[in-house]
Parts: sequence; C-alpha cells; structure tokens
Amino acid sequence: MKKITNKKIFFFLILSVPTTQTITASNKKSPSKKTAQKTNKDTTNKVAQAHFDLGKAYQEEKNIEEAIINLQKALDRDPKHLSTLFLLGKIYLENKKEYNKAIEYFKKKLKLNPKCYKSECSLANAYYNKKNTDLAIAHYKKSIAINQKYIPAYEGLANALIRKKKMEYATDIYLQALEQAPRSVETINKLIDLLIKQKRFDEAADYCKKSIKIKDDDNNQAKVSQLFSFCNHHEEALKILQKLHKKHPENDKIANSLAYSYKQTGDCEKNIDFLKTALELNPKNKSAQINLAHSLLSIGDFANGWTRFYNYKTKKSNTRLGNKKGIKGRAVLIQGEWNLKDNIMFLRYIKEVKKLGAKKIIVQTPQSLIPILERCPDIDQIINMNKATPCSYNKKIPLTCLPKIFETTVETIPNETPYIDVDQKIVNQWKERLQHDTALKIGVYNAKNSSIPMAHIMRLSATENTSTYILRGKIDHQDLHTIPNSKMVHLFGKGFEGTDTDIVNLSAIIKNMNLVITNDSFVAHLAGALGAPVWVMLPYITDWRWLRDRANSPWYPTMKLFRQKKEDKDWDAVIDAMIKELEKIATQ
Repeated sequence: MKKITNKKIFFFLILSVPTTQTITASNKKSPSKKTAQKTNKDTTNKVAQAHFDLGKAYQEEKNIEEAIINLQKALDRDPKHLSTLFLLGKIYLENKKEYNKAIEYFKKKLKLNPKCYKSECSLANAYYNKKNTDLAIAHYKKSIAINQKYIPAYEGLANALIRKKKMEYATDIYLQALEQAPRSVETINKLIDLLIKQKRFDEAADYCKKSIKIKDDDNNQAKVSQLFSFCNHHEEALKILQKLHKKHPENDKIANSLAYSYKQTGDCEKNIDFLKTALELNPKNKSAQINLAHSLLSIGDFANGWTRFYNYKTKKSNTRLGNKKGIKGRAVLIQGEWNLKDNIMFLRYIKEVKKLGAKKIIVQTPQSLIPILERCPDIDQIINMNKATPCSYNKKIPLTCLPKIFETTVETIPNETPYIDVDQKIVNQWKERLQHDTALKIGVYNAKNSSIPMAHIMRLSATENTSTYILRGKIDHQDLHTIPNSKMVHLFGKGFEGTDTDIVNLSAIIKNMNLVITNDSFVAHLAGALGAPVWVMLPYITDWRWLRDRANSPWYPTMKLFRQKKEDKDWDAVIDAMIKELEKIATQ
C-alpha cells in the first residue's frame, strides 16, 4: 500500500479511539439528552469527515480500493455526507468505469442538494459514457441552468450534440460558453476543431487568431499552427512555425511541421531541406522519414526516394527481400498494406516478380480485391491481409517496396495495362444493360471525403451527346439540382450493383464507360489498372505519386491529369478545362 502523508490521518486516528465519560463529582449534573445527542452528532460528523479525508487521500494516491473502503465508512457514519457521495460517484465514473454505480451516487447527492451543478454535470458524464446521450443532454442542460458560468457542462453538452450529429447546435453551445468565458483558450480550440469538421475554414481561422492573442505561449502556438494547417491557412501556420523554429532550433518536431507548411505553400526545396534538418536532429523521427521519402519521389528523385521508403518500411531480417537476385527459385510473400489505391497501384509488380523466376508468389490483399486477383495467373496463393493465415515462404516484401527492389525510375515504371482483369461475362452483362444508351457514357466518382463540391462536377453532365453515371452508392440529391432538366444522370443507388462496395461490378461498369472522371481516389487507380480512359482532378498540392507539373501519369498511360493552379486553387477552373476537352470528344 502506498504511504499516505496527510495530517488529517492523525485526527482520524484520535477520533477512532473509543471514549467513555466518567462522572466523579456528585454535584456535577449529567448532560441533558439534547446536549448528548448534539455531542454524538458532532462526533459522528467529525469521524465521517475524517474517513472522507482519508478516502480522498487514498484516491489522490491512486489507491482506489482503500479510498472506496474509507468513503463507505464515512457514509456508514453519515449517509448524507455530500462530499463523500460526490467523490464516490467520481471514483466509479473516472477510475472504475462503473457508470451505473456512479449514477447511483450522483443521484443521491442531487436528492439531498438539487442545486449542485457539478453533480448534474458529472451525472451527465456518466450517462454520456453509458451511451445514453439523450439523458446526458438533459442533465448537461440542468447543470447550465443552475450555473451559467460552468464551462465543463457546455463542453459536455457540445460533445453529446456532436455524437447526435447536430453540429450547428453544438457550435452554438461553444459560442454560448465563450460568452461566459471569452478568454478560455481550451474552449476556443475545441470550437475550432468543430468548425474544421464542418469545413467552415475561414471562421475557424478567425478563432485561431483569437486563440494566439489570448495565449501566446509555445504550446498554444504549436497547437494553433496545426489548426491553421487544417484550415488551409498555411501562410499563417508558416509564420508561427518560423518563430518557433528560431526559438527552438533543436526541436525536430517543429522542423518537421515547418517542412509540411512549406510543402503546402508549394516550396518543395525548403520542404525537403527542413525534413533533412528534422532527421539530423532526430534520425528516429518516423514522420520526417516517410515525408522525406514522399517528397523526393514527388520531384522524380526515385533513386533516393525509394531507398528511404524501403528503409522506413522494412526491418532487417533473414527473410527480407533485399534485391532482385533473391527472387529466383524462391517462394515470395508480397504483403499488401494501407488502402485500396496503394494495393491496386503496386500490383503491377506481380508480373515482374514472376518474370524473374519466383517459384511461388503469395499475395496478401484486402478482402475486396480477392475476386479481382483470383483472375491473375501469376499469383499462386491469395491471403486476406486482415486475417492471420499460415503460409510457407522464403522471402517477404511489402508490396509498396517492390519499386526499390526493381530500382524503378520514372522512365522504367512497368506501365503496361491492363494488369488486372474482370470476368468478361460480367462485363457483357453490363454491356447489355447499357446498350440502349448511345451517348458518350461518363462514369463519375467523387469520394466522400473529397474537397471538390459534387455540384461543380455535375456541370460536366450538361455537355451535349453525353450521359453521366454516378459510380457511388450514395449521393446528396441536392448536388443534382444544378443539372438541366433535359439531362439524364444515372444513379446506381443504395445497395445497387456497381457501387464502390462491389469492386467486381464496379470494374465491369468501368469497362463499359467511354470515360471515367474522378478525384484522387481508388477508382482512379482501378480505372487506370483496367486500362480504361480516366481523367483525374487534382488539387494544387498533390500526393507524391502524381509527381509535379504533369498532365499525364507515367503509372497509367490511359490517364490524364487536370490540376489546380497555384494562383487560384479553384475547382471551377479545373472543371472548365475538362468541359472544354469533353466537348471536343463528344462532338466526334
């Protein structure tokens, strides 16, 4: 048991000694019944308080079981001891995670003291953790009604509303909290996070500026610079990080963040310089390691980029594939990883591994890709990457590290397509279903987390002699209001074949499209790997794989890239360029 150093323990020990009262003088009057009762009550209260103090001391020392024992003794002495009821509720809520017990004690406390705003808020927290969000909201509101200045109740209420997906209501609650505590930096930063989730970036940036004015210390500056980045206000983030780096030149994390901000403002040279600085300060900074690999790849420095990427991704072992010579006559395990687009992009190397004489090729892959890979003649065994499946192999390598093994340069990327296939019977079935449509068939895909408003993309559907097919199961019908009534947009709908939850039918539909238009998504890679014509809409700052200042992709010969320009970063300009190209094709 941890040693408790609390002066009140001595007082508790004295009160614990049994006492007797002896009357020695015959002329002394015995105490009245009323006085005796008062004395006993005072003694009871003091002993209860001593037990409470001892329990609290144990709780502060993290000795929770001893704390509970002593707090129960306090309640045995005085069942209405308010502080004990509250502390027991807090222990069961925060330490024991027994929410029903916590609720029981908070309710007892509130029955005795209905105006306790802290107990109302704690009771709400217990309901929140118990997933009873509606009751949590009701008690957070009661806490605020009792004390309008109690900020934790506002923050709890906002969190509960966020869980109910009432984002605007939660935002209003944070604003009400700031009316009561306008200099609460913690509340301001939480409000900023919520505004960012709603993509209200300019409002969030304004509050970032307020946060810095109120609290201009290093920790808050670092936090706000990160928030500025999320708001796409990278110039402001850059100014803060430059000051922090000047003040703390030995901090590798600041150098790494500074590199990121330079990347977002388009200064590739300084981005790479500061990533190297971060690694000089701390060679184990994994974020700087992978970011530097990606930055080098984005400028076409494949020799250094793949080497850094390989060293980051693989650990030295007897089974690690180190070069092409280790492939011949060996059973090679190729490990899939990350998301669908990475797996699709690097599957091109399977054929290259086979060409070098691998005895057996085992591929770990996401479950959704298995039906596609089952048609690949070069793969001997397929394993679901999310399940532990025993297999026998001599060498292993992450799929994304194969470019290093093959010493890939921009000029030597194996880009023969298609390198994945789909059952021709399913392709023909979709061909029959779509044969009534003699217009130019355009498949449109815009990922749910895309920064491109769907309404912008829908402008493409107004092009004459075209039909638009939405390659997604769900779409906000408000996005369709911009389409002229004369145009037909085909929605596959929820649960319909061909959505992004069914890669086989999606692949077959893509094969039946004259053109696929998408943002940077797995569909871009799927269409490219199938050898289908595909146009990709890219932001000014892109993923490393699209390289820089190119209108085509060395990875996919049937792909065309449409990029935002640095000056405006405007999606309308991108869509305008696509419409112009589309009109040329449609008239032909």
